[in-house]
Order: sequence, then C-alpha cells, then structure tokens
Amino acid sequence: MKAYFAKYLTVPGEIRIGERALLGKHTITGIIDKQYLGEIKKNKKLKDYTPIRLFICSRKITVGDIVRINGQENEYVFTDVEIDEGLPVWNFHSKNGDYKYQFPGYTEIAFKVISEVPQNHTNVNPGDEFNEDEIKNIIG
Repeated sequence: MKAYFAKYLTVPGEIRIGERALLGKHTITGIIDKQYLGEIKKNKKLKDYTPIRLFICSRKITVGDIVRINGQENEYVFTDVEIDEGLPVWNFHSKNGDYKYQFPGYTEIAFKVISEVPQNHTNVNPGDEFNEDEIKNIIG
C-alpha cells in the first residue's frame, strides 16, 4: 500500500459542465455535459447533486494535520495518540475544538488532502496509489 492515493471529494459550489458530481450520497455521475446539466435544471434536481473533484490524499498523517475521515464531510485536527489498555487510541478534534472523535487501534480511515489533481492529468483515477516521486509528477 502506497502512502498517496486519488479520491473524489465534495467541493463547494454548483456542478459544472466537464466535471463529475455526487448524486445523493453514494452515486458518482459520469462527466456532466450541457444536455445532462440542462435536464437536471429542467427537472429542478440541482439540490440532489453535489460537485466533486479528484484529489491526491495521503495516509501519512502527523499530529497537527487537518484530516478527513472516510464517509464524513467534516475536517478534524489529529491531536494525539494515547494508550488505553495497551492499545493506541487515535484522537481527532473538530476544527473548532468542540468535540472529540476517537478510534481505537491503528486506523487508516483518516487521511489528509494534499492537492486537487490538475485537469490535464486525465490518467489519474480514483483509487490509484502513488509514491512520493509519482506525486511530484502529478502536482509538481
């Protein structure tokens, strides 16, 4: 397993021609074209679609990193690892510090976002994994 990977993440704003979107919570659309966008607007279904873009992410997180957790929109701060009954517990706090999120044992569900994949890199797909040198070729 390599340290970097490509993943679709939701982004603020409206869906745009030439990009993909999330329909509901789990369905990724094909590339949105003018006709498809017109049908969505005609049927007043824009609220059902969330824009997404492809990002390079990393499993290598350190204390202080802003991270996301699979299946969640929120960002957290990775604060520390404590030992509970001989097992590590990973601690994450909301960015404003009002609540704590804990995971016992080693976890790979947390990741940090490195950079959006430039649109000219059409050979990068969600789930692709990369090493450090490969990342430099994609995001510079």
